[in-house]
Parts: sequence; C-alpha cells; structure tokens
Amino acid sequence: MKLALGTVQFGLPYGITNTAGQVAADEVTRILRRARELGLEVLDTAAAYGESERVLGRCGPDAHAFRIYTKTLPVGGAVMDADAIRRVVQGVRDSLRNLGVECLDGLLVHHAGDLLGAGGQDLHAALLELKAEGVIERLGVSVYSVDEAREATKRYHVDAMQLPLNVLDQSFASSGELARLKQAGVEIHTRSAFLQGVLLAEQLPPFLHTLAPGFARFKAVCAQAGMSQLEGSLAFLRQQGVIDHVVVGVVDAEQLEQIATAWHRSAAHLGFDFTACNMESLPAITPSKWPALQKEFQ
Repeated sequence: MKLALGTVQFGLPYGITNTAGQVAADEVTRILRRARELGLEVLDTAAAYGESERVLGRCGPDAHAFRIYTKTLPVGGAVMDADAIRRVVQGVRDSLRNLGVECLDGLLVHHAGDLLGAGGQDLHAALLELKAEGVIERLGVSVYSVDEAREATKRYHVDAMQLPLNVLDQSFASSGELARLKQAGVEIHTRSAFLQGVLLAEQLPPFLHTLAPGFARFKAVCAQAGMSQLEGSLAFLRQQGVIDHVVVGVVDAEQLEQIATAWHRSAAHLGFDFTACNMESLPAITPSKWPALQKEFQ
C-alpha cells in the first residue's frame, strides 16, 4: 500500500476546505519532485479536472517519472450512442496529447454509469480497442458505491478501480467489497481519504451536522491514541490491508510532506478500532450531494 498523488488541485480550485485555490505552476513542479523523493509512484488525474492534464504535460519529465492514471470524459447521463463513444475515444487521445505521453498506465471510466447504462458494452469495446492498440495499459472504472463496483465487475473485466473510502464512509470495507475486489485481482485506488479536508478540521461545516456523531467518535479515538486526525485518517486506511494506492491531493509541497510524515506514523496506530465512526448510510457522506445540502441548510 502506497500513497498516490491526486492532481485535481493542479487544474481547479477544488475542495471545500481549500482556501489556496488552484496550485501555481512552479509549486506543481515542487510537489512532483518532492513526491518522487518520498517514493510516490502514481499520479491520478482526469480529463474533467480543468487544466490538470495540460499542467502535467508541461511538467515533462517531472510528471512522466510517475505512472499516470487519468479518466474518460464523463458523458453525464447521455445515451452512449456512436457519437458519444467517439467523443470519449477522442477524449482519450486528447488526454495522451495533453499529458505528452504515448501510453496511459491506467484509464478509468470516470462515471460508472457510462459503462452500466445503455450502450455501455459498446463503450467498453471501444476502450478495449485502445488497449489492444497499446495506448492503455490498465482499463478500469471509478465508482461511487458498492453496488456500482459489484455491477461493473460482474459485467466487465476490471484491471483497476478507484473508490471512496474514509473513516466516516466505510461502506467498501464493512460490506466486504474491498476483499472481494482484491480476490478478483483488481488494483484498488481509494479517494476521499480526508473527505475534502473535513476530517482534519476542528469542527464540521454546519450543513454536515448529521455526521457529527461519527466525527466526534473519530476525534475521541485519535485523542485516546495520541495521534492527529491526519494520522487517524490514514491509520484507518492502512488497516484495510488490500488497498494498492491511497490518492491524496495537496496544494503545496509542505502539505505533501505533512501527509507523508503522518502516513509513516500511522503504521504505529493499526490497533485502534474506528468501526463506530462509520456514517456510511447518510447522504452527507457523499461530496456530490453537498451543494444540495448546503442549499437546504441556508
């Protein structure tokens, strides 16, 4: 299990707790170089992450020293007809050009619904042709729920999967899906380790008040163990054992240094039980639902 570097902040001012905005080009270079020194091997990006792919492409060797995983352009509920498939395939070729690479180490379908809806099999066939062409090494999918993961692996061979997992959203662990995916030979990447920084805060944003019981229990476990919330967030992920890469995003090299230090320290805290922190059944655990929750709370 290793850390992987998420790059959405390189192309967008992403994250509810991000007050720094989009990362400047010179800082991106500092982050990439320090990430390599710290032993990180994988970059996670996407065609939908604003300028992220182009920023990485301009970094040249500093970015190309990593295994690069990107994601397809999401179709967004449209019918996966021939025109939509052509747009997705052309988007993959655009990603190659923007990144300045001839082959992607991994390509994930950004929205599992694009594979699971009508025309999904045709999209998968088109992406398999790109794999046969040699421009994709691993083909997989990004999912948002256990049901999506199960259905995707039921219908298709999946080389790699990215999924949400953190101390407040333990659904993939509690359901046994993580273990099943590993037994199926899927390379597992997790995201939302810190729930966009919410897990590292002193208190929750008011519109996430329904998560308060689990958050309070998480802080109590960390206090009992004498570890920071950053270390606790990573210790929970370390406990799972079957994860290949934990994707983390940063806005500067110092933040990356802090996460890497906490990652090493978290290895000493594997005996603590975070089960009672699980709030997986609540809508507030899903960041895509936050805008609606914020609107309701106002």
